[in-house]
Amino acid sequence: MGTVDAYLVTHHAQSLPASLGPYYFGLSACPKSEVHGLRPRVAILSLGSAGHRQGTSEAMENVRSSPGLEDLWQTALINAGGEKGHNSPEQFAVNLGTRPPELSYLKLSASRDGSFTMTNSRNGFTKHYPPRGQP
Repeated sequence: MGTVDAYLVTHHAQSLPASLGPYYFGLSACPKSEVHGLRPRVAILSLGSAGHRQGTSEAMENVRSSPGLEDLWQTALINAGGEKGHNSPEQFAVNLGTRPPELSYLKLSASRDGSFTMTNSRNGFTKHYPPRGQP
């Protein structure tokens, strides 16, 4: 398949424990072979602040350890569940746990030259990613 610039984290990064049996464990998100094989530059996580009540941190660890990953952008800072403790700095998160006066979002803008820009509408934080292989 090749590499990707942006990876939308599958199944909200839920990793189920092996103790639930092979069926449920097999439904876990972000297998290491998938994420590391795609080599994303950025990952985008859509998950509420409560995280998953039943789950492990394996999916988040697989995303975070992916070769070449520069940043993880989040719809919310996670304060509970198996994903707690894997947050990016606040500038990369749309929701900090308080209800904003208007809808906030993450925006990816791609350019023909292979570069792209990520923007957090909550705080206006923007980061430009040049085409692969360029500084």
